[in-house]
Amino acid sequence: MGFFAQLVERVADEESHPISSCLLQAKILASKLRGRKFRQWVDQELDGYSSPEDIPDYRWISPPLYGDFAGHFGSQMRNVRLSTDGLPSEIRLKVETIRLPQNVGTLEGMLSSPTDYFERQWEISLVELLRRSSGVRIDGMILNSATSCIPKSSIRGLLHSIRKRLLDFLIELSEHFPELDQKEDAAGVIPPDDSNRIFDRIVIHAGHDISVNGDLGVSGSMQSSFNGNGLSVVPTAIESMLNELKTAVNQMCAHLSHEEAANARQDLNALTQEIFNPSPRKRWLELTATGLKDSARIVSPADDRVPALVEKLVTSCTT
Repeated sequence: MGFFAQLVERVADEESHPISSCLLQAKILASKLRGRKFRQWVDQELDGYSSPEDIPDYRWISPPLYGDFAGHFGSQMRNVRLSTDGLPSEIRLKVETIRLPQNVGTLEGMLSSPTDYFERQWEISLVELLRRSSGVRIDGMILNSATSCIPKSSIRGLLHSIRKRLLDFLIELSEHFPELDQKEDAAGVIPPDDSNRIFDRIVIHAGHDISVNGDLGVSGSMQSSFNGNGLSVVPTAIESMLNELKTAVNQMCAHLSHEEAANARQDLNALTQEIFNPSPRKRWLELTATGLKDSARIVSPADDRVPALVEKLVTSCTT
């Protein structure tokens, strides 16, 4: 059995091979691939993410927020579930969505901890904001601390997600380049654009995990859609518009409620996935575009960037 086939078996065996070990083996494959995106991803997962902007959306979690209150004569109420409804939109988004930059080795070590959850203690400035919020007040008491509680199951789910992305990428590579199973040097002749596109589609844009906070790229299926339909817009133009739309939606979500922002992100996910299809369906594109336009109207004053970008994308993909 060759190295590539052994790597696939290792990644698929969750019981015997931790993901940190699998990624170290994958680093050998990454060094042979001429496309750099997979190598960069493997290094970041092994070393951790140094910049918050680089943390992919599958490493974002939404843990509950709890607070401790104190009152007269030493009275206390601990672990009270807190609402974030009264916080400014940007601070609320920061509190409700925590990014996990730790390397996979650290995450695996967290699973061996005896506790069932991990705490993120917030600074006093947030506590003071929460004190002024009517949704978290208790008569005769004052909020002393605010803590986000991250369950161990979230860490386990994250590690599983990383493993699945790695396995899916390897399987997709083998389907496109079956010689990987027979020739040790086959990885070195794979065109870099091909491996990068497969990586974007399988690892970054995997299923519903496409996010306004991720880097939107052009997948291989989108490329074939252009070639098959004879669209006049080149892939780089679509990629540029998607990135511009991602930024605009992200900024728009800062002015929406949590539920409204979640709906906008889901609409962007659906729109992006449909664009990635070899034959984008005009009706489906228009439906998801309508959702994003409706979200833009909620913002005061209305956000006109999102509707304009959505219209350009729908027109480019359906004419």
